[in-house]
Amino acid sequence: MTAPRIGVSWHFSAAHRAIEGGEMHGHTWEVRAWAWASRDLDAVEFQGRLRALLEERFDHRTLPVYLSRGEDIAAAIMAELECLGVEVARPREGIWARVGVCG
Repeated sequence: MTAPRIGVSWHFSAAHRAIEGGEMHGHTWEVRAWAWASRDLDAVEFQGRLRALLEERFDHRTLPVYLSRGEDIAAAIMAELECLGVEVARPREGIWARVGVCG
């Protein structure tokens, strides 16, 4: 039997330049993160951790060039949260990126 996982979401808006250069522009990203459910971590607490991270490090900031791509943003969030997987999306543009185990 597979251990239960929890998934949470939050969002942030940030500006950046593409790796290739170009004009500064911004996006609103939706972020989903997954972790093992446990007595020490429930969905409400995990969502609070995700929200705090996004508000502190990403929301209304100018992202560095190394975080210009969705997969790089997802990897940075996953490393910071020490979770199973992260998906970032710009759904209006039809763009998604996933790292780790999602869903």
